[in-house]
Amino acid sequence: MKISLETIALYSHEGQIRPLQFWPDRLNIITGESKTGKSAIIHIVDYCLGSGECHVPEGLIRRKVAWYATVLRKDQERIFIARQNPEKGRATSANIFLLAGASIALPQKAELIKNIDLEALREFLTRLVGIDENLHVPAEGYARAPLAANFAHSRIYCFQEQSLIDNKNQLFLINLIHLWPKPFATHYPISLELCRQTNWASSTS
Repeated sequence: MKISLETIALYSHEGQIRPLQFWPDRLNIITGESKTGKSAIIHIVDYCLGSGECHVPEGLIRRKVAWYATVLRKDQERIFIARQNPEKGRATSANIFLLAGASIALPQKAELIKNIDLEALREFLTRLVGIDENLHVPAEGYARAPLAANFAHSRIYCFQEQSLIDNKNQLFLINLIHLWPKPFATHYPISLELCRQTNWASSTS
């Protein structure tokens, strides 16, 4: 199984759409002047993929953008996910729009009307990547409570900011650590269970 990011799109308050296309199955390198929004891309994608809060830094993008959107591809299916930029002083928005199909044109801003909530989006993404209902129960003697692997757990491995590349003290994007409130090491078996259950590398390829 493989899911790829095809497009990021920003919708202005006036309805203009600015898409950023990615080449499939290739290394994509984004360059540009400092303070032009390159670092915000990670947070835009994370927000569209079910983050509880929007971590796009305050600035031009937060002022000018009304909706953030991504287009994912799985085999021949496209999945369009758009989330409204939170109002000033708020960390998130409940307005989410989801569209799936073999061929998708970017909707106009007026078409972005809430049709799914955050919990349902997370469940949709969990099923999309092939994770069935599960519960990882630790062996006797471990204090960790049983946990179910889901798409949210995989997000922590998907993003690395430029400040992490040569950081010897941190491996993962700190904004996602809240997904696992207990120490990270106690939750790592959940990820191993997810890999064992889905067996992405062999059984689904």
